[in-house]
Amino acid sequence: MPTSTSIDPAGVELKEADNPDRDLKEVESHIEDVTESVKQQPVHGTYVSPEQIQARFDLLRDLSPEQMDALNKKVLKRIDWHMMPCVTLMFLMNYLDRINVSNARLAGLQEDLHMSDTVWNAGISTFYVGYLVGQLPGNLLMAKSNPRWFLLTMMFMWSAGTICMPAMTNGAGFCVVRFFIGLAEAPFFPALTLLTSSWYTKEESPMRMAIWHAGNTISNIMSGFLAAGILENMDGIANLHAWQWFFLIEGIASILVAVGSFIFLPAWPHNTRFLSDEEREMAQYRVLLSNGGIDETVGGTWDGLRDAVKDPFTWFFCLMHFALVTAQSFKDFLPSHRHTPSPTSSPAL
Repeated sequence: MPTSTSIDPAGVELKEADNPDRDLKEVESHIEDVTESVKQQPVHGTYVSPEQIQARFDLLRDLSPEQMDALNKKVLKRIDWHMMPCVTLMFLMNYLDRINVSNARLAGLQEDLHMSDTVWNAGISTFYVGYLVGQLPGNLLMAKSNPRWFLLTMMFMWSAGTICMPAMTNGAGFCVVRFFIGLAEAPFFPALTLLTSSWYTKEESPMRMAIWHAGNTISNIMSGFLAAGILENMDGIANLHAWQWFFLIEGIASILVAVGSFIFLPAWPHNTRFLSDEEREMAQYRVLLSNGGIDETVGGTWDGLRDAVKDPFTWFFCLMHFALVTAQSFKDFLPSHRHTPSPTSSPAL
């Protein structure tokens, strides 16, 4: 009797036995070996079907397309509930701690520290020096660490810098603290971008990141109202200037957001705690499918850096970001330019 053939989920052709009494254990062993091989081997530069990717995950292998779709929607909803509020608040506090000096200047920060305009501008610039210095080492460290601990540490560092600002007595202290805050904030946005790409597909990421960036706009609104309330009503309380209270309150708020984010923010899809085993596999499957079946962790961090340097779009993005940061520099001076002292004026509004 001629042999017939079939195709297993890994795309490997299996021959059915001519002898009906053949031991089925041999066939089962072969299927297990092939499946394990497909799960473990990285695939680069070749098309990988969704079925082949699905076959790499033990708990997803036997699910129907309808079951996969339902599970995908469930996992996405759970990811959104954990990620969206945390990251939006973190973005808000990050930008709030970055722009607070412009409002504090209205309350006499520059005069109390006896800083000339030149020293003030130097202090503003040192933030970006620290931001530049911390980019590469911070991002390399992020790729090898737990994102929850990493982001918590970064937020604690820049919050500590903000809380230390009321202790400044001169322009040199202002420059040092601003450098430290810039150093701590440097890996924040790239770290969240990496975390986003680890949880969301390429189609889902842009909308989520747009919502998170709305935290920047909200922080501009909040900063003005906070400054109007604190700088007008808290001057002299506990023998502190209003600008000192401004930094203390914002620094403490950042620490509270950091602690809350540590509790709710997930780590990587393969080791997060808020998903079941099946949901964790779906979280990994979603991103792997979006990447065409390529495991982007294969090759190491330095290989990824080398690929990025060779990509012309990387340099185009750098040019765009350079122009963006240059255009945003007005935020450090706009409140002072708009300030027109009068008995009834509110400094930040």
